[in-house]
Amino acid sequence: MSVLANSPFLPGKRFYIPEHIHAQMLELTRACSVEVSAVGLVSLEPEGVVVRELYVPHQLVGDAHAQVDGAMLSEAQAHWFNNGKIVVGDTKTFVRFNWHSHVDFQAEFSIPDKQQSASMGGDGTAFDPPWWISMVMNRDGEYSVCLELFQPIRTTLDITDETMFGHHAHPSTLLDLLERVKKGRREHGNKK
Repeated sequence: MSVLANSPFLPGKRFYIPEHIHAQMLELTRACSVEVSAVGLVSLEPEGVVVRELYVPHQLVGDAHAQVDGAMLSEAQAHWFNNGKIVVGDTKTFVRFNWHSHVDFQAEFSIPDKQQSASMGGDGTAFDPPWWISMVMNRDGEYSVCLELFQPIRTTLDITDETMFGHHAHPSTLLDLLERVKKGRREHGNKK
């Protein structure tokens, strides 16, 4: 049995972040001088997993940490439940995404980030379906994305190359978006 058999990432599937949500993450990253974290509501679509909405819960953050814990997940889930975004019995919409900023650091998962991602889902029975997606981004727009599978065995996969910005995006769309971001920064005096 393939490790991916119980995940949404079968061959040809992707992780999609619509442009407006990508813009929110980048804006938060650039606006905050410390790390910040958000939880994402995702839906399973024929082409893969799509982030539908971000929620920035109450949180304690610092220069080098942004923790996501059970209370934050409960707050986000209650928010979406109360707003009709999560419905009891829905098998396509889940709270399964966490994003956080690394401000001016590299967009790579630190050891605490990896430990936090691995702790999601507890013993592997807390989530059905048993997976979690984490993303880290810096002010330059660089990012890394990983998929944590809890069953049949706990496995962490780098899915950065499977991540696309814009619904139904393809690589040239991503390159165009990144070029627009670079151009916008040059126009506003930032020469990076």
